[in-house]
Amino acid sequence: MLYLNPTISERHFIESYISGLKEELVPFIDLSRPTTLEKVYEQAKLHERALGIIMRKSKVAYRAIGETPQGNNTQKTASTVHQRSSNQPYGISKQLFEQRRAAGLCYKCGEKYQPGHICQNRTLLQICASPVIDEIFDEQLIPTEEEEEHPSNDEEVEEVGVSVHALSGQNLHDTIKVQGEVKGKTLTILVDTGSTHSFIDYQVAREVKAEMVAATPLAVTVADGHKVMSKLKCASFQWTMQGEPYQAELRVIRLDGSSMILGIDWLRAYRQVTFDYSDNSVSFNKEGKQTVLRGIAEGSKERASTAELKSISAKQWYKAGLEGNCCVIGQYCPTQLEGQESNIPPRVQEVLLQYEGVFQEPQGLPPQRVRDHKIPLHPGTVPISIRPYRYSHDQKDEIERQIQEMLRTSIIQPSSSPYASPVLLVKKKDDSWRLCVDYRQLNKATIKDKYPIPLIDDLLDELAGSRYFSKIDLRSDYHQVRMDSEDIHKTAFKTHRGHYEFLVMPFGLTNAPATFQAIMNEVFEPYLRKFVLVFFDDILVYSEELEEHAQHLEVVLKLLQDNHLFAKRSKCFFGQKQVEYLGHLITETGVATDPSKIEAMKNWPLPTTVKELRGFLGLTGYYRRFIKGYGGISKPLTEMLKKDKFSWSEEARQAFEKLKVVMTTAPILAMPNYDQPFTIEVDACDNGIGAVLTQEGRPIAFISKAICQRNMGLSTYKKEFLAVLMAVAKWKHYISTRPFIIKTDHESLKYLLEQKITTAVQQKGMIKLMGLDYSIQYKKGRENLAANALSKRRRQEEGYNLAIIAIVPTWVQEVVESYEGDSHLQQIIAKELLSPDSQPNYTYVRGY
Repeated sequence: MLYLNPTISERHFIESYISGLKEELVPFIDLSRPTTLEKVYEQAKLHERALGIIMRKSKVAYRAIGETPQGNNTQKTASTVHQRSSNQPYGISKQLFEQRRAAGLCYKCGEKYQPGHICQNRTLLQICASPVIDEIFDEQLIPTEEEEEHPSNDEEVEEVGVSVHALSGQNLHDTIKVQGEVKGKTLTILVDTGSTHSFIDYQVAREVKAEMVAATPLAVTVADGHKVMSKLKCASFQWTMQGEPYQAELRVIRLDGSSMILGIDWLRAYRQVTFDYSDNSVSFNKEGKQTVLRGIAEGSKERASTAELKSISAKQWYKAGLEGNCCVIGQYCPTQLEGQESNIPPRVQEVLLQYEGVFQEPQGLPPQRVRDHKIPLHPGTVPISIRPYRYSHDQKDEIERQIQEMLRTSIIQPSSSPYASPVLLVKKKDDSWRLCVDYRQLNKATIKDKYPIPLIDDLLDELAGSRYFSKIDLRSDYHQVRMDSEDIHKTAFKTHRGHYEFLVMPFGLTNAPATFQAIMNEVFEPYLRKFVLVFFDDILVYSEELEEHAQHLEVVLKLLQDNHLFAKRSKCFFGQKQVEYLGHLITETGVATDPSKIEAMKNWPLPTTVKELRGFLGLTGYYRRFIKGYGGISKPLTEMLKKDKFSWSEEARQAFEKLKVVMTTAPILAMPNYDQPFTIEVDACDNGIGAVLTQEGRPIAFISKAICQRNMGLSTYKKEFLAVLMAVAKWKHYISTRPFIIKTDHESLKYLLEQKITTAVQQKGMIKLMGLDYSIQYKKGRENLAANALSKRRRQEEGYNLAIIAIVPTWVQEVVESYEGDSHLQQIIAKELLSPDSQPNYTYVRGY
């Protein structure tokens, strides 16, 4: 490769090498941040050996049923098992093995062997684990923090729930704390209706010498969302409470403040269970007689100590949580919805109550519409068929569950189509899974829909004189639109279990936005530009008077209801005098750029080093041709770049503030041109990512965000990928309907479209990029000044967004107009257009 292209950087080979490593090795390499390929190789070999040692040490020693282990040496038992396994093939003696082979008999069952032979009498094989619990418990059966959050995929893990306060031993409103005894030891037992299973503390089980055996892994989900793994159980634990004997199967986990938790599974064993919280007791029918367990009196439950409720910082909370010193029972966060609901005028509330069904989850198939979704393919396209991806055991179970649910609701049906795309399973923020189909190859072969998309500036012109606004955000998922009957077979996808196809428009298809816009235009056609604006799934209702607005809103909601279209209530605004719509602030006084989108520049911190100042000037200087008198404004700052001149004078401070103001107040605002392609330029550094949206070299919007501590150790490839995803999500209303270009200074990222999806980051990222028409180009870092400066901006508590809508200043326009009367200049321009490199003293870019 270097022979063909000597300019390829070593970083390209480093990233390529890392991407081919085993997934469990990549985090270690990312943390060490090696700078040469040789160091990457050394680190990979080192961590591979370390992981191998860990895996060997954590293996459980097995022994055959009825065999007595020789002492407590786990390693000896393991080697014995290994030796017997090699000397006794198929579990029989070597002599019997040789006899059966000589007689032409089956080694396993002893019957006559022939091709296709199947043993009739199957042997029951049983393996019993007998490790020394004291030696291996902590390193094998107590998982690491990462294992607790992500249980091993190759194990079948059952999930159960437990209350947060049950783990901490607190005697709160839905628990009753009682006293028990076993082998002379006093037990503190919580009877907890918030726990699905019953548990015993590991330390207590050891102290009373309870028999603990390995069990099917159990993922115990605590009420605050985190998971604790349990891989041991006491199959028949016996204890007494208030003189009465009891027996139950208890799972072993670590508990703080209590010895045992008796959950719903224990309560189900008794009839007529009654909790009397005022009397602090629980009663039930045990063996035909009424039994009452009296709780331990601990004073009023209504009072909370200062240790239970106190204000701490996020950093303190995180540290205390890791140490197990606190846990979150609940957190109150004022949501945007609360403010929206409280400010809705009563007249508008009446209309919303009348059409509550519009805001429900859609059920079943949507109706056939005038325009269902089609997938036109380029002539000569052969059916696209791609083999399924590999999935873990847990993922296979989840795929099967979701497939059954979609079959039940008639969203999909079994298929015999020659088309087949692979499926992706992506974890959402709430830890549930989203099933998506990777339609990248199908989208490449699809003819792009040229349905006209409305221009934002044309839409906003219609709002003059309006005082009341309602914004409705439609659900844009596949429940809303049917597939055209002739194209259903093209949506076919394969899983590990079967072949299916969609009856509704699936997520990730190109042309989906155009189909949605066409449907919206047909539904609202009589009222468009009268009191309704529609841009894909964003609907704006506008009126001059409140009563009139309520009537208009009723018309819109009725149309949605009649056409089986559904909206997200949490993202809607009703009867407001100010709303944000398509990146603009709509008020009764007019349309303005959303102020929040210039915060990144307005709040740019005062540079404290020459490097930070150079980054700021690099960003502003990148667009100096749009700023009249840029050189004079920035001169005090450029002087500070000289050796030993970095000192903030009053003149320099004023220049810094003035330059920020100039960058955020263009004299005339120009709207983006949807007939021209957009370009997104991205960059990432150690602690930040940045991006700029441009069109024909002109800036339209900027975004800058600090990288959180958790993602600091990611590779440059992953950080740059995060910058792409951030920019696409922020500017989707600009790029969702037209081809656009992504420019990056990370060379390996330009092969994103061809790469096989193997990591969780890629899976989540490709879901966000599905259905978009884009290409990725490599751009050298020194040419990517704007995005580079934004990514390197000093880290703050929050990342802010910046949008600058700018045009060529009037003085530049006057210069361009003067070209027309200058024949000599016209000749120079003509030569420059024919041969750009023929005149080194001239450049002609974008008409000037």
